[in-house]
Amino acid sequence: MLRLRLSAGTSALVLIGLLAPAHQLPASADPVPVPEPTATPSQPPSATPADEPTTQPEPDPEGDAESRTERRRSVIRVGSFNIKNVIFDRKARKTWPKRRAAIVRQVVRHRIGVLGIQEANNGPGGIWKHGWNQYLDLRRALAKAGVPYRLTSRAAHNCRNAFSGKRCVHRDRGASKATRILYDSERYRVVRSGAIRYRKTAGNRSLVWAVMEVRRTGKRFLFTTTHITSSNQKAKIRQWKQMIRHLHVLKGKNNLPIVATGDMNASKYNPITKKLLPRMRRNGFGDVLNQRYRVARIKDRRSRKTVNAWISSYNRGRPKVSMFGHEDNRKLGAAYLDYIFASNRLPVYKWKTVVEFHPRTLRMKRPIPSDHNLVMADIGLP
Repeated sequence: MLRLRLSAGTSALVLIGLLAPAHQLPASADPVPVPEPTATPSQPPSATPADEPTTQPEPDPEGDAESRTERRRSVIRVGSFNIKNVIFDRKARKTWPKRRAAIVRQVVRHRIGVLGIQEANNGPGGIWKHGWNQYLDLRRALAKAGVPYRLTSRAAHNCRNAFSGKRCVHRDRGASKATRILYDSERYRVVRSGAIRYRKTAGNRSLVWAVMEVRRTGKRFLFTTTHITSSNQKAKIRQWKQMIRHLHVLKGKNNLPIVATGDMNASKYNPITKKLLPRMRRNGFGDVLNQRYRVARIKDRRSRKTVNAWISSYNRGRPKVSMFGHEDNRKLGAAYLDYIFASNRLPVYKWKTVVEFHPRTLRMKRPIPSDHNLVMADIGLP
């Protein structure tokens, strides 16, 4: 038995399958309220006015259209973004504020409703102290840009002290290291949430989950995000299979619509996807691009519209999109490490790889937000 804390403040006992030990089972993201650290970081990586927008960026025309569409047919706009751990930045105090501003611009401009992020450092990382970290810093920057994004869990550690892992007295707070869920709190609310750590695999990786509710319609769906290990093929397969099993449990008796996102660390050219991509479809939640193992052209596209599907989600920090995309044949689908899966019964209206580049020179706009590109999809709810 597991006690879940619902947003309305009431408690309910929900029977969850014994897929993991009790301390790994789904739980409320924040059983005990966790205030964000209020202490001011020493030498904070604050952006200059040129680095970070102080007002809400100009709305994306596609975003405006999406809003009108959402009113007509209950479309949700979701995304996945590996934002690159700040510890990999050279001169992070100067580099991260500039990257942060570019990330904020893309997320706000495209009006992502629910976003899975990976590599959002949950520790000081050589920049912050007093519990501040990369995902809290990004959330604050999004709020300054005019959109009230929130995290399903602010806690850095599953400890009594939510922002320190030293001398940890265990308390499940839904903390999930560097993998997090951000959501626009004006449009969505969290019904319940948590994180499930993968068992007997390399790396400390988790499936982060939340049952979300659309405020305007009351419709609910399960949203998850993950970052599969890059260590070895066997570990990737084990984590991916565990994710599938957990999704079946989390969707519950009501058979909630599923949107599963994340950096899977395996493109369609990786041999493990030969079986795992079809397995996702057979289990009821296929890739929204309908990618096939070692097939360059995307056949029978599930998404009614695709934008920049010829550009990979993994740019490696390279300066030109021709270095990680099919510039010579834009009808081909690129190799993606970052995926969005959705229940097979859900219509997918649009997929977009968000990349800012000059159409003539194909050079990326500086600063490049991350070594991955934001991917997003418009998905209809029943």
